[in-house]
Amino acid sequence: MHPVLTPERRSSLVMTLENSREKNDLIWSRVSPMYSVPPLTSVKQGTIVLATLSDSEGDNYPLISWQRYGTGKCMVMGTDNLWRLRYKTGDKYHWRVWSQSIQFLTLSRLMGEHKRIRLETDRASYSVGAQVRVYASVFDESYEPVTQSSYDVYVEPVGEDVSDDPPVLVTLRPNPSNPGQYEGYFSPSEVTRYRLEPAPEDVSFANSIEFQIMDINTEVAHPESQLDCLQNIAALSGGRNLSIMQIDELGTLVNREPQIITIKSPSPIWDNWIVMLLILGFVGVEWILRRKRDLA
Repeated sequence: MHPVLTPERRSSLVMTLENSREKNDLIWSRVSPMYSVPPLTSVKQGTIVLATLSDSEGDNYPLISWQRYGTGKCMVMGTDNLWRLRYKTGDKYHWRVWSQSIQFLTLSRLMGEHKRIRLETDRASYSVGAQVRVYASVFDESYEPVTQSSYDVYVEPVGEDVSDDPPVLVTLRPNPSNPGQYEGYFSPSEVTRYRLEPAPEDVSFANSIEFQIMDINTEVAHPESQLDCLQNIAALSGGRNLSIMQIDELGTLVNREPQIITIKSPSPIWDNWIVMLLILGFVGVEWILRRKRDLA
């Protein structure tokens, strides 16, 4: 068995070792075999499971998980086999997973997440049209979870070339399985940076964070055929632009004359067995002649 990332936590800072999801999953599958794991049968309320075992169903086994406690975070790594991440890669991934864990657990305090109201998003950047998932952890003066029907936050664009529209109100709904936790969604309309802020009355004991909305790749922005562009390319390169109805003409346009390609691969003279034999021959003949004349 090996670690398997939970679907909703694939973008977690701790578990992301490569940007490609397939490659990231492949790297975590290298932590195998795992001979023993702690006898964990369930998770506490409010625990976020980042990875389970490949032979478990759903989130049954919290192999790697974390939970807020007071003003900080605590994490459990249910295996001592993460050294297997060093297979054929050295410390590239093994060092990264531990350094990212330390950053995740400690740097949040420097970013203001130690306050009674903590605002988060599930990612730091999104593409246009994607929904931003917003989280809020709300505690009272005694750091006890605040339970209410909703919690309001505000999102506004930041930067020089942004509209002067007022901040957008986003209403977060409580998470029934985690008291004090609220979740909601925001649909951005501009390609820019946004700031997530609490209500004005909560600014003194809440943090604010920023996230980026990026434009999609221009290569896939217009996937349809652009005939004018194709015709211009054909004219400039001396080729032809054929439609699907003219595909039979393709064979007549291909140059079938044989092409001769000469490839020169110079070899260093010292890296040649014939030269080595010649050198040994000359040295041997010289030594024999010197022996005959009592010069050696």
